[in-house]
Amino acid sequence: RPYAWQQMIGSGRDEPLSKMQDAFQPPLQPLILAPVFKLLEKWSKYDPANGSAMYLLDRVVAGLGVTWFLLAIALTVLTLRELFDEQVALVTAVILVLCQPLWNLAVSGSPQILLVLWFAMAFYLFTKAILRVEEGLSPVLALLGVGFACGLMVLTHWLALALVLGLGVAAGFFVPRRISGVSLVMAIPALCLMGMGWRNY
Repeated sequence: RPYAWQQMIGSGRDEPLSKMQDAFQPPLQPLILAPVFKLLEKWSKYDPANGSAMYLLDRVVAGLGVTWFLLAIALTVLTLRELFDEQVALVTAVILVLCQPLWNLAVSGSPQILLVLWFAMAFYLFTKAILRVEEGLSPVLALLGVGFACGLMVLTHWLALALVLGLGVAAGFFVPRRISGVSLVMAIPALCLMGMGWRNY
């Protein structure tokens, strides 16, 4: 939206920002990056003659992407340790670390790598919920955590809709009291979607 607004101003059409609907980009990644950019504002001037040819904030975005990717790997390892054993978790971690396309995605600035982190969180919490069911314990808190992670997913990228739907279906299959299980998983993302719809109406 800022770039489109600048293009309009450049062409002589100074439309108010409030009239420009921002329905295509889920807001979470920009909301995370904005305060970071503000903190680094005084160092953000691009001057390749006296410094690096790479823009400082591009480095920041890439660094955050790498951090999110490594956190996703850590959560994946924890999940696989719960489901299988230490060896399977270790082999999976090595495979993920050696996956060049994922590293390319991590440093690209794409919100998809943040989506990977939220999905890894949701899958870990869903695994915890299933294990609690097998132990005869209540999975409510774990499922609420899954719902929270799903809310973060839909606020990050539209691809999350398919992933959230899959987690909701899985809750219906594997959690007792299917309606309540599905509701716990789907309520928060549904509220997030309604909030975005209301915001951009």
